[in-house]
Amino acid sequence: MTRALLNALPEWMLFLLFLLVPVALALAGTWCIRQYFPGWKRPASQDSVGTVIGIVSTFFALVLAFTIVNLYQRYEDASYRVNATAASLVALTHDAAAFPHGEELRIDAAVGAYTTHLRSVVIPGLRNGTYSPGTDPGLGILYQVLESYHPTTSWQVSFYDASIAELGTILTNEEQFVADGTSSLPGAFLALLAVTAVLTLLSSFLLSGESVTFEAALSASIAAAVGIGWLAVAILEYPFSGSVSVSAAAFAHGYLHHLSSLHP
Repeated sequence: MTRALLNALPEWMLFLLFLLVPVALALAGTWCIRQYFPGWKRPASQDSVGTVIGIVSTFFALVLAFTIVNLYQRYEDASYRVNATAASLVALTHDAAAFPHGEELRIDAAVGAYTTHLRSVVIPGLRNGTYSPGTDPGLGILYQVLESYHPTTSWQVSFYDASIAELGTILTNEEQFVADGTSSLPGAFLALLAVTAVLTLLSSFLLSGESVTFEAALSASIAAAVGIGWLAVAILEYPFSGSVSVSAAAFAHGYLHHLSSLHP
């Protein structure tokens, strides 16, 4: 649901959705309380109401802050892993320049096919939540080339060892950014966040002021803060979805783009 909204709506519409819906609920709740349960808004109980709102909203803020920090770290990690994968692929082709011409061409072809697969299958799949991990074109060929090649000179051995290390780094980085793109917040944690948000909104309905407008403004302000917090969580939960997403530009420019165009 959240991923579909991120992919379907632009940023400004998401902002309005997460802002206006909670505010509308807060205004409706404030009106209903004043209309049907006027005795709940007693001036003498406002100190207690303020204390409850402070406790609940503080707990919500702590959970929200912890969530946003962790999701942002995951977003940054996914971005780093994508760029590191592209850098390792380029380094692998440079190492392969020391191999015999036949092996070099086979590695370039495998890297080109793998880059095309990342750009056209993996990243779009992570964006839509439909990517199923499997055998990537090019990786099997890379393994076959390196397994069949037997370096003889010391400098060939050095570049061969470097190629093996880069291939391991590529696999590790891909597994990590795929994991970042397919994982989501645990259901229990989302429930905790939702419960504290709802309690914060409900407790704000009990605020009493000198006028209906003042009460509505207070409830709307609290609701707006809750909505904006949820918007931040929604944007960061899926790092490859929406307009604020991890870029795949590293696979579409420079030498990798050249190889993928030669070996689609």
